Amino acid sequence: KNAAHVAKAGADPKAATDPKAATAPSAPPAGANANGKPTQSPVGTSPTPTVTPTATPTPTPTPTDDQRISALWQRLDPAWGRGDWPAVIALLDEVRAIDPAYDDVDDKLFAARFNYGVQLIQQEEIDKAVQQFTAALAIFPDDINAQGELRFALLYIQGSRRYDVADWEGAGQSFQTIYESNPEYKRTRQLLYASYYNAGWHLEQAENLA
Repeated sequence: KNAAHVAKAGADPKAATDPKAATAPSAPPAGANANGKPTQSPVGTSPTPTVTPTATPTPTPTPTDDQRISALWQRLDPAWGRGDWPAVIALLDEVRAIDPAYDDVDDKLFAARFNYGVQLIQQEEIDKAVQQFTAALAIFPDDINAQGELRFALLYIQGSRRYDVADWEGAGQSFQTIYESNPEYKRTRQLLYASYYNAGWHLEQAENLA
């Protein structure tokens, strides 16, 4: 029997006898399409960036009132030692705002304001000194030293203003009041003498013209 009769029924005789028909198509090479052309990556794509986690900061604990006062108190002694009264007053005001009854804060604040007032008197800033003596008396109203310093400062300001406008009698009265209690206060002695001298001179001139 010949080869044509060996094929099974229903089979394609050509497939059984033609070597080309029996060979299965080979797969396209990697990176190529079915037609054998190289494939291309999509345009405009980029790798997904890696996100670095952000570290969460550790919260700083809020200091207690005692810790805040302790820190302020440590700065107080150096300022007091160098006579920096504005700095001392600012620190004590902070302490007082945290705890008005803390230790001897009132005593120290009174002393600081009084000392600053005396310092301002020496620096010829009498108006500012009045403010400090007034603030000191707001803490301890019955302190006779602060009362005296405030009284002298106010009289001296009054006498100086009268002197500047040639109110010799008025100036003499103000400086005389200071002189009776504190003759060495500022330039009281000199200004009192000048006030009386000028008052007498003007009185003499008026009499001569009469």
